[in-house]
Amino acid sequence: MGLHLPFCGVPALLHRVPAPPCPSDRSRPSGAGAAAAVSPLLVPLSLSAAVSPRSRAGARRLARRLARQRLREQSEAVAKYRRGDRSEEFDTGVSTGYRNLDQFLRPVRGEVIVVSGQPGSGKSEFLLSVAVNLAKTHGWKAGLCSFEHKNDQLLLQLLEKKLAKNVEEMSADSFQEDSEDVAWINQHFQSVCDFSSELDLSTILSRARELAEEGRLHNLIIDPYNYISKPWSQVPQRETELVSSYMTQLQQFAKKYQVCVWIVVHPTKGSQQKQKDGNQNTFDGPSLYDLQGSAHWNNKCDKGILLRRPNKDPNEGSTRPLEIHVCKVRNGESGQIGVGHLVFEPYTRSYREVVPECV
Repeated sequence: MGLHLPFCGVPALLHRVPAPPCPSDRSRPSGAGAAAAVSPLLVPLSLSAAVSPRSRAGARRLARRLARQRLREQSEAVAKYRRGDRSEEFDTGVSTGYRNLDQFLRPVRGEVIVVSGQPGSGKSEFLLSVAVNLAKTHGWKAGLCSFEHKNDQLLLQLLEKKLAKNVEEMSADSFQEDSEDVAWINQHFQSVCDFSSELDLSTILSRARELAEEGRLHNLIIDPYNYISKPWSQVPQRETELVSSYMTQLQQFAKKYQVCVWIVVHPTKGSQQKQKDGNQNTFDGPSLYDLQGSAHWNNKCDKGILLRRPNKDPNEGSTRPLEIHVCKVRNGESGQIGVGHLVFEPYTRSYREVVPECV
């Protein structure tokens, strides 16, 4: 039986923060006035240093101030540890909703988590599932920068994950704007980008900042990285330098506004290989150093996750098991390196837990 849903007004159900005015390429200045229009955050330090000695002195003062801030944060962390005054949200991490995974991965507000995996490994489904669990269990509110999904598609996925039902099992009233489930989603999820749009990171963080200042942001999901447009600049910038700048900005935003930031990064094509060693299948897939653009994804993240489906051939068995390889954990109190196991249920677009022996 065909499914006919009143989706006319659905895109408006996920409220989107309006974007600040952004000049188009045609309105960008040229000539002598062009340099003045470049945001100081996007100008390489070497360029700033070449402009005037005052800029170099300012950079040194900034570096000293940041060093003092890091020292204060470390001292406060030691004092909290000695007092036993640590919280789940900000120190030891909260549950993902999957006990099998919690021993390896517990999200902490103020951290940046890099997520990767081969195409079809379920990165988006996994992140949305965890976000729904965090909203249900801990009341975390999420900002979704999902470039590859329209708002009505996001609404359907979130409803299925919240209710653990297929969309065909839901009544037509479930999709009305005044329904309890849609109201819950609008309360806990905000869209911060348009489908298939290209925004620079400054615009994304500007929209997220508005939500954070209103107390409506605990989680920020950017999926995927390659849709972020490169900032306009007179000076060409290598991608590795750009990634380093992005990660610095994400870290600063996460720490300042106490938001857990998740960013999806695709691996390079050369790393997506599966090799066979006799009769034993061995996976020689991507590491955190094989992600698109730079090794800084690994160097500057707080946690790094690689998703893997051990079997992608339906003729060889089930394709639903998912391995969550937690490859980096900077804060040992909120997880450890290891592998969690889940099974994807396509009918409800949700995950269930399994023990490793059953995978």
